[in-house]
Amino acid sequence: MAMGDLTAPPERISLPTDGNARLRGWRANVGAPIALDLATEWSGPAGALLVLSWNVWIGRGRLLEVVEGLRAGAWALAGDEPLPLVVLLQEAYRSDATVPEGSNGFHPREIMSWTRPRADIADLATHLGWNLRYVPSMRNAAERSDRGNAILSPLPLEDTTAIELPMVLQRRVALAATRAAQARQEVEAAEPAATRGPVATARAAAAPAETTDAASTPRGWTKTPF
Repeated sequence: MAMGDLTAPPERISLPTDGNARLRGWRANVGAPIALDLATEWSGPAGALLVLSWNVWIGRGRLLEVVEGLRAGAWALAGDEPLPLVVLLQEAYRSDATVPEGSNGFHPREIMSWTRPRADIADLATHLGWNLRYVPSMRNAAERSDRGNAILSPLPLEDTTAIELPMVLQRRVALAATRAAQARQEVEAAEPAATRGPVATARAAAAPAETTDAASTPRGWTKTPF
C-alpha cells in the first residue's frame, strides 16, 4: 500500500457536498480521495514542462512503462533537458479499504472481463516517488475498487478541487490543482471520457499561464516555455 495521506482531509482536496439522493448514493459507493506528497523538491529546469493526458482504461494502460520511458529519454521529446512531467489521468484505478466493502447499487454495469492486469494509482505513485491527487468518480461494479481522475507529478500540487460534472447516467468528477514551482500555474485534468475500451494514444500540450483543459489540447507532444 502506498505511503502518504490516503484519506485526504477536506483542506487538501475540496469536494462537492450538495446534490440529490441519487448523486449522494454514487458518492457513498466510492472510497476516500487520495493526496500523496512523496516527491523531493524539484531541482531541474523550471521554464517548461511536459503534460501527458491519458485515459488508462481502469488501470489497464501501461502507464509506468510510458513514464519510465519518458524519464529515460526514450522518445527524445524534450531534447536534453530533464523536464518535469505532469500526468493527467482519466479512469485511474484504486482498490483499498476506504472503498465500501459492499456496493449500495449505485455503480455502472460491468460488461468487460478482467483479462489485463490493472495498476493501482496509489501504488504507482509510491513506486515513482511522485505526488498524487486522486478523486474517484464511480465504483467498479460490485468489486471493492473505484476509478476516477488523477494528477501525478514530481512537482508539488496544491489547492486541489474536485469538480462534479452534471449527472447523466453516471457520476463524473473532474480534478484541478495548482502546481507550485516559482510562478503558480494551474493544471487541470480532463473530464472523464465517455468512450469504452483502451485509449492507447497519449496526448500532450504545453502548459500556458492560464488553466489548461487537457480535453481540448491537440494531439502530439510539444515543448513550450511558460
